[in-house]
This record gives sequence, structure tokens and C-alpha cells, in this order.
Amino acid sequence: MNKDYSISFVRFIAMFFIILCHIFQYFDNEAAWWFNVGVQLFLFISGWLYANKKINNYKQFYAKEFIKILLPYYIYLIIISIVYNVYIPNIINIKDIILSLSLCGTLKGLSHLWFIRYIVLCYLLLPLLYKVFKEEKVNKKTIINILVLFFIFELFGLLTKNFINGTWINCFILGFIVNRYKLVLKKNLLSWTIVILSFILIGIEIVIKYIFNIKFQGILSMIFNKYCNICHLLLCTLLFFLLRKIFEILKKDKIKHHILDFTDKLSYYIYITHHIYILGMLSFFNYIDSVYLSIILIMIVTLTSSYLLFLLTNFLKKFLITNKEKTVYAQK
Repeated sequence: MNKDYSISFVRFIAMFFIILCHIFQYFDNEAAWWFNVGVQLFLFISGWLYANKKINNYKQFYAKEFIKILLPYYIYLIIISIVYNVYIPNIINIKDIILSLSLCGTLKGLSHLWFIRYIVLCYLLLPLLYKVFKEEKVNKKTIINILVLFFIFELFGLLTKNFINGTWINCFILGFIVNRYKLVLKKNLLSWTIVILSFILIGIEIVIKYIFNIKFQGILSMIFNKYCNICHLLLCTLLFFLLRKIFEILKKDKIKHHILDFTDKLSYYIYITHHIYILGMLSFFNYIDSVYLSIILIMIVTLTSSYLLFLLTNFLKKFLITNKEKTVYAQK
């Protein structure tokens, strides 16, 4: 099966958006909120990619995927914990480390790693999604199932006080559903209905936030924040299809596939490592006056760190697999 490089292109843009988001966040710029849609794009892409996959053995699937997700995460946590202990003592304690290892919290300067908890939960949902959406046609039952699932996770988010933001889980579910039923959506022009509705809802958010500058209080603030989250979900969906269309227009000899192969390989590692150099304890912005020089150094150090983490993760994977094979052979 040929690789769909338009997905790789969207993933690359999502990665770029997330880095921009954190740079704008450092300077307390509102643009951070809009570039943060890169995270939702990652979740949507994951749902999209798994929509039509066949998983015959869930035990093997989870073993493989969780090693891919959690091994570099744990390696990075251990490295940063050692760095903190040596150079910034007393900034973290054993409780912080345990919460991070169990995906229930993050270390100081690594708040972006909440994403790991979400992607693990999304993968755990796959058996349910395959069961609920096994039919290829869209009927009343399908629509009810979609609405019920979306409502359950929105409610779950409210009950957990956004320890798990239900809208971000719904990004993954929406990616899964849209790919599962893309032919039906295209045939019935439902995709255009979604596009028009998205523009209207996002437009309303912009008008309230930036034109009328309305500040809500209490429960109205909570409702509006949830509305903005849903608009973000819709925005990520629009961007997903827009960026794929842009790729189709540009791809003739202008975007080299080997570059996207490289960014595909490193995107997750870049996501893990970049934050500490922008908003964390090792932020270049705290030590260098020049913003442009700081950004250049952030890019260089992030690429270097992510590549080293990639190499170390692969080395440990091979080491673990080799030892497992030796154990199996010895048992025989």
C-alpha cells in the first residue's frame, strides 16, 4: 500500500504549529490559542489513520503501540529528572515523578506532555469504535451513536474537571468517523454542510472574543470555553482537508517525499523535546536577548535532542526485543 504523503504534510504543519504556539505562549500572545490547533490535528490524524485498519490481535497491537508511545516518553522523563536533580535541585519531588510516570501529571516545564495521556486513552478506545462503527452505511443508528459518544466524552471532561478534555478525545473520534464514512459524506454533500457550519461557529467565536471583546463570568465562562473548544475541533477538521488539498496542488516536484519521511520519523520526538527550550526551565528566551537567535537555537537544539532521543529509543527497543527472543529461545 502506497504511503499517503498528504497526511505526512499535515503532520509536519501540525508539528510546526505546536512549536509556534509555545513561542507565542511565552510572549503571552493570543495567537498561541489558534496555533494550538496543531495538537488537535495530531489527534484527528491518529483517528483518521486507524479508521480502516484491521487489528487481529489487540494484545500485540497495544504492546507495539504503547512501547512506541511510552518508551521515548519514559526515557525523556528519566533524563530530565536527572538534569533537574543535578542542576536545579528541589524543583521536583518523588510525587511529581510518580504522577508523570503514571500519566496523571507532568513535571515542571513539561506541561505539554498531557498529550501522552490522551493518545493512550484514544488507542484504548479503538475496540469500541470498531464495534460501534462497523457498518459502512450511515443511518439513524450511526448518527445516534456518534452523538452519544460525543456527549459521553464531553460529560466525562466536565466530571473530571478537564483532567481529560472530552473535546480533544472527540477530535480523535471525529477523525476516525470522517475517514470511515468519507464516501458517504462526499456523496451526500454533508462535508460542505460541515464546512459552512464550521465557518459560522468559528466566526461567532471571533466576533465575541475580538470584536465585542465580551468577558463571561461563572458558568457562562465555562460554557463559552467549551464552545471555543468545539470550534477548535471544527477548525482542525477544516485545516486537515485544506492542507491535504494544498499538498495535492504543490506536490509536483516541490515537496520531496524524503523530507516528509524524515519529519514523520521525528515528529513525535520533536513534540516531546521542544517545550523545555521554549517554556521550560531551559528556555533560551530567558537567557538570550535576541528573539531571532533564540528561535534559531531552539530549532537546532530541538532537532538534535529529538534525533538523539529517537536513536536511544530505537537502541533500547532492539535491546529489549533481543533479550525477549533470547528468553523465549532459552525456555524452548
